[in-house]
Amino acid sequence: MPTKILSPRLQSLFWSRLLLAFAFGLSFPFIPIYFAARGLPLGVIGMLMAANLLASAFGHLAGGPLSDGLGSRLTMIASLRWRSIATMFLALLIFFNAEVSLVAGLILAASFIGHLFQPACDAYISSEVSFTQRSSVFSSMRVGINAGWALGPAVGGLLASHLGYGTLFALTAVLTGINALWLDRKLPVQPPVSPMDRGHYRMGALVRFWAKSFDDPSWRFFVQIYFLGSLVYSQLFTMLGLYLSRYRGEPEAVIGLLFGWNGLLVVLTQIKVTKRLENIPLTLACCWGLVFYAMGYGLLSVIESIPMYFLAVTITTLGEVIHSPAANALTANLASQLGGSARQGSYIALAQSAGVLGSLAASVLTGYLLELAAPVHPSYPWLTIGTVALAASVSYLFLQKRITDKEILGLRRYNKIND
Repeated sequence: MPTKILSPRLQSLFWSRLLLAFAFGLSFPFIPIYFAARGLPLGVIGMLMAANLLASAFGHLAGGPLSDGLGSRLTMIASLRWRSIATMFLALLIFFNAEVSLVAGLILAASFIGHLFQPACDAYISSEVSFTQRSSVFSSMRVGINAGWALGPAVGGLLASHLGYGTLFALTAVLTGINALWLDRKLPVQPPVSPMDRGHYRMGALVRFWAKSFDDPSWRFFVQIYFLGSLVYSQLFTMLGLYLSRYRGEPEAVIGLLFGWNGLLVVLTQIKVTKRLENIPLTLACCWGLVFYAMGYGLLSVIESIPMYFLAVTITTLGEVIHSPAANALTANLASQLGGSARQGSYIALAQSAGVLGSLAASVLTGYLLELAAPVHPSYPWLTIGTVALAASVSYLFLQKRITDKEILGLRRYNKIND
């Protein structure tokens, strides 16, 4: 069981993350389909999806400072409560066939509010476990998230044609509200944090703080690599389906099975893989994860059969299960070291927002690669992304040379850091 290594508090958070992923997966993946049914052009839908990612990035940026000022527990619960309310209003707008602009605006608001949760959640985990245990804990959390994501869209897809999109969003709102009640009941009240100095949390002060944080060369370098890693990771979901459909002629059923295979592999292998890698530096784990991404994407550039597609996705998913928890743990460790308890959430938020912008860049890059590079040769898009993955992989090796603190590297029994 992925909860075996977790404390009772973190077990409660694990089930919360699973329920949240399921609730979100019930409805939000179908937003583009809803807008298309309302008659919006594909270009406009693409712009709305990009705006949704920007709203997510701003939500991360706001959630970190709120976690520092109000406490991570209160920020998580408040995010869930307000997201539940916003999503219920969104369901009502859909039920009454309101103006598309109103629906789009409320989707952006719900996305902003919902993503206040993530940096607060990571800050809470960091306060509960030591530097060396964080990779294992983040690994366990990813199992819950992927299980929820595997179930949510599948159930939502079955219900959509029978109940309609408004009902799906209403169910999401109810489950999110239940989630807030669950955490409020299960997570003990934290000791009061220091009273917020409002001057520290104004937009101008926060921007200056984040800009000042880049004076640290290791942190600046890490955020840049984190952006590239998110760009590489996101291509599996932004480009694979379109590529296989347009250039390989594969049906939606095959593409859906590939994505389902990805989620199943994460659930089955995540804990075991992280356990095997617990005694190497987090930077080296990130490096190896990106190497597997490059190998999987490289294979996609030359194959043309369904069994080989599954092999390529298997290799790429191995990169995901190696890289993602290590990158999350390295983010938390750097944030704890640089920001302490007073600014940890703000550091985490900055890295996570860079990751969301990486996903946004992946969406934009997908369009250009498929429109401009793929017609020249179908292999070029995947070779391009594979090259980015290798560049990010090598960058982690350079980052390891900059970091000599064993706690930040998450080391347990590894002694030779910079041979």
